[in-house]
Amino acid sequence: MPKRQAQRRFTRKTDSKTPSQPLVSRRSANYQPSLWQHEYLLSLGNTYVKEDNVERVTLLKQEVSKMLNETEGLLEQLELIDTLQRLGVSYHFEQEIKKTLTNVHVKNVRAHKNRIDRNRWGDLYATALEFRLLRQHGFSIAQDVFDGNIGVDLDDKDIKGILSLYEASYLSTRIDTKLKESIYYTTKRLRKFVEVNKNETKSYTLRRMVIHALEMPYHRRVGRLEARWYIEVYGERHDMNPILLELAKLDFNFVQAIHQDELKSLSSWWSKTGLTKHLDFVRDRITEGYFSSVGVMYEPEFAYHRQMLTKVFMLITTIDDIYDIYGTLEELQLFTTIVEKLLLIPCKIISNYFTLYLFAYFFSESIYHADGM
Repeated sequence: MPKRQAQRRFTRKTDSKTPSQPLVSRRSANYQPSLWQHEYLLSLGNTYVKEDNVERVTLLKQEVSKMLNETEGLLEQLELIDTLQRLGVSYHFEQEIKKTLTNVHVKNVRAHKNRIDRNRWGDLYATALEFRLLRQHGFSIAQDVFDGNIGVDLDDKDIKGILSLYEASYLSTRIDTKLKESIYYTTKRLRKFVEVNKNETKSYTLRRMVIHALEMPYHRRVGRLEARWYIEVYGERHDMNPILLELAKLDFNFVQAIHQDELKSLSSWWSKTGLTKHLDFVRDRITEGYFSSVGVMYEPEFAYHRQMLTKVFMLITTIDDIYDIYGTLEELQLFTTIVEKLLLIPCKIISNYFTLYLFAYFFSESIYHADGM
């Protein structure tokens, strides 16, 4: 959300019905009007949701599910899962992915315990990819799988391996001291690679991936934005799988259509509350609030949770502006007491702005209790 500008002082007129109340000096953050007008949001449409495309997606999902079940080789399985995640379609294949990674984890534990299959640990790229995927999906795996691969003696020519280790290092825990230290070594080598290969066309795609990762590692990125970016990058790869690419494009448009409908509904809800009309000092940021919810969970099955989370975001934003901008110390102390005790007191004591917000607050409380949240 936009940062607050320098605050200025102004005096708001009191209600004509309560002339005995003194003039109160109020602050303003000078928030700009929303760039996303309600009427514009209602006009959003998506021409990609057609019956033919729906049937095509069903067929493509069956093909990809078959790939997951029939792909042989540890590295090939891991790369397929990683590609599905980056393209934003892995949620369709949770069972297949869980089954594959469970088998990988079992083999990992057995191999590490018995010190077998030593060649497996020698491939930095495969080891780091396996480590990252297992950590992302909640499997326990120690940094010991890297052995001596995360020291200063990294092979500068193995950029894929260094990039994979760099991404994996951001899933380290407090006890993974060696893995945390590798962030420094990998970052230094990746920056060198970007600088040296400025005009190299053969490594264009890899260089683009490295630059993207250095700006922000994959683990910290917003899933929907990452999927949109990677769909374009994946389409430029010489080893691109057309089935995966087509599924990713169609699915992205379908999910986007769902998000648009949810945003329309939320914008209507926000408009009906009248908070921005009567509390003109608060931020009108329903679109940004919804985008935050999408960043937490974008999958279609979480539609209800996204909408409830967005409503909570907006009410929290409203009360934050009341405390940081509008309210006086005396009003805020009284307001806090009311909220804590969940008691309504005579509204003459506080301004209409606080009365309106109290209504919104108790309304949100009723939503939580009614829905069992």
